[in-house]
Amino acid sequence: MEELYRKCQGKTIKDDYGKNSKEFIDFANDMKKSMKINAAKYGLRLITFETGHYDMCGYFKDNETKKVCIFFIP
Repeated sequence: MEELYRKCQGKTIKDDYGKNSKEFIDFANDMKKSMKINAAKYGLRLITFETGHYDMCGYFKDNETKKVCIFFIP
């Protein structure tokens, strides 16, 4: 079976078809850390972070509203 690799944000991510690869999991963990740090700069708090099959989303909250950021790996 041919192995597929994708590049996203300068990282190479292997597509393991029915499951998330180690590379994707590492990428998602880095993205979560980055989202937390950058959200705090704007007075937001990351309240939930979820991953799917090569996509991820973060839910943020400030004092009044909730916001969502969805990121797909092409």
